[in-house]
Amino acid sequence: MKRNPTFFHKKISLLGSILVLGPVCLLAGCGGQIRSYESADIAMGTVLNQTVYTAGEDETGHIRELVRTLEKEELSFREPDSQVGAVNTYLSREGIFLEDADSAGGGVRVEVSEGLFTELSALYEISRASGGAFDFTLGALTRLWNMDAQAAGEAEVHIPGEEEIARALQNCGWEKVTLEDGHMLFSEKVLLDLGAAGKGIACDRIGDYLRETEVTGAVISVGGSVVTWGEKPDGSPWQVGIVDPETGEGILGTLSLTGEWYISTSGDYERYVEVDGIRYHHILNPENGYPARSGIRSVTVVCHSGLVSDALSTACFVLGREEGEKLAARYGAETVFVDDEGNIYLSEGLEGIFKPKEQP
Repeated sequence: MKRNPTFFHKKISLLGSILVLGPVCLLAGCGGQIRSYESADIAMGTVLNQTVYTAGEDETGHIRELVRTLEKEELSFREPDSQVGAVNTYLSREGIFLEDADSAGGGVRVEVSEGLFTELSALYEISRASGGAFDFTLGALTRLWNMDAQAAGEAEVHIPGEEEIARALQNCGWEKVTLEDGHMLFSEKVLLDLGAAGKGIACDRIGDYLRETEVTGAVISVGGSVVTWGEKPDGSPWQVGIVDPETGEGILGTLSLTGEWYISTSGDYERYVEVDGIRYHHILNPENGYPARSGIRSVTVVCHSGLVSDALSTACFVLGREEGEKLAARYGAETVFVDDEGNIYLSEGLEGIFKPKEQP
């Protein structure tokens, strides 16, 4: 049967999974002049939006470079000189498990930086807690689907067959990794892909950076992940809008937050193609290798860690609402689920914080 593909381009615009709402202006604070700085850039393959309030220097350029450096030097599997890229290159060498296997550990041992080891340890724990619904070793599978390029029209639409997926899955599996003493120990070949948590990790790094500055308040989004930090000069809450997954545009509702929070959304509308009326999106189910079908259109997770919010939003999308809510509760995270029928489900802690958009 002939397939009729429809392309849905990945838009580089100010619209993402989450919108930060509100004007930016010059303000006078009680303790001196508080200036607000606004910036919109491209980083980590998505839009980096910043609104920063400070009595000191403009920090938006420093934050932009922090995010870009994080991607280039640590997280990106597309950058051969990044830590993740270097690990993947090393594990892809012919005969590596015969030549360099650690006889004591029974696998290949790779050292990583202290910061990345800490983050990988947290991701490993989420992989375990989610039963593999989140998996940081899906590089072979994500490369096979190549959904970023397909959705952007940069590659020919190709829906992998069962045999292709089965071969890719042979090189996936978080259980094949052990983390100890600053090292990763691989019992079999896998390829790392931290894309499902990378933007949340970036938000964590931004939060750490802001603590060392004169910034009094900021709201910064890296694609579908957001950090709110400090407070506005007028004391009003941060307004963070969640995109309506039905259209991928407009606002489903708004979160009103004060202080430091990390918010991530995963949705089937972000990067996808349609073939013969079937939507193939970028959130893959590690169990069968296909885009997850759990009756959910989007999941938003709110908590005190960018890494956790980002990884959980993916895991909860794969698991579906019932199991996803249980998982999020284990981490003290709040959730907004939107199902295939457009129904919105809030966790108890977001009652009064999330306000759905009023219908005309």
